[in-house]
Amino acid sequence: MPRHHGQRSDTGPAEALGGFLAALRPTGAASDRAWRIALAAMLAARHLERPVDLNRVLEMALVRTLPGSPAAIRDALDPDNGLHVHALLLELQTAGTSEARVVHALDAIMDGREPPGRDRFLRRLAAVLHAGDRGRACTG
Repeated sequence: MPRHHGQRSDTGPAEALGGFLAALRPTGAASDRAWRIALAAMLAARHLERPVDLNRVLEMALVRTLPGSPAAIRDALDPDNGLHVHALLLELQTAGTSEARVVHALDAIMDGREPPGRDRFLRRLAAVLHAGDRGRACTG
């Protein structure tokens, strides 16, 4: 097996993944946010104006809150997973695909902001959620 950046030659994929997961301590807020974005993506995907690769959207929703730089995360994992997660994070940074733009739009919606882009379903979803937030604020 070829060595990956920073990976010791005596570790395999299971050891690299185990070490990475053992060191990972997501906060409740980060975990909750990733879960909400992933759930929203799963339920919204079939209503979007343009089809997206839902698996890729869900992967991005999960990795977007990982602590550290894309390179550091790549180096902490085995080569296959490291390169995959690295590519997902770079795709999110550039927002160059429909999948990355959906994740950014749902992130904005969860923040109470207007989603970027022109997808009518996502804009309507934002309006419904934000109206509900305003209603709760008025009655709370």
